[in-house]
Amino acid sequence: MLLAFFREYNSKLRADFQQYYQLNLDDMGVSYTVLHAADLAAHLPIGSRCMCALEPALEWNRQEQLLAETVNMLRLLVWAQSRDGQKGRRRPKMVEPPKPRSQREAATKEAGMSAGEYKNQLIKTRRKV
Repeated sequence: MLLAFFREYNSKLRADFQQYYQLNLDDMGVSYTVLHAADLAAHLPIGSRCMCALEPALEWNRQEQLLAETVNMLRLLVWAQSRDGQKGRRRPKMVEPPKPRSQREAATKEAGMSAGEYKNQLIKTRRKV
């Protein structure tokens, strides 16, 4: 996951490491090991930049979801009492959360390679043993 984040979201990874762990990504291999960095990257919080880039649906926390629901309900209430609402026309636009990626897209993005490339990598690893 560290390699995928490093390739795809380098600046986001750098900012996440600084914000959440107070670690400079340039010090990797000097102040802390690459294995340590990989563990930290795998456990970044749900709202972190890298996790949101990986899965846009994670951009909103529960509070933001409830706030959007409240706004949508208020819009519907006001609309329902208007002439347009009574006639069922010109329905108000709803606030929509970020759309989730399909599971397949997310898995491919997370691995940083296609399913075929991943399978070939597994085969190569087994042959070396």
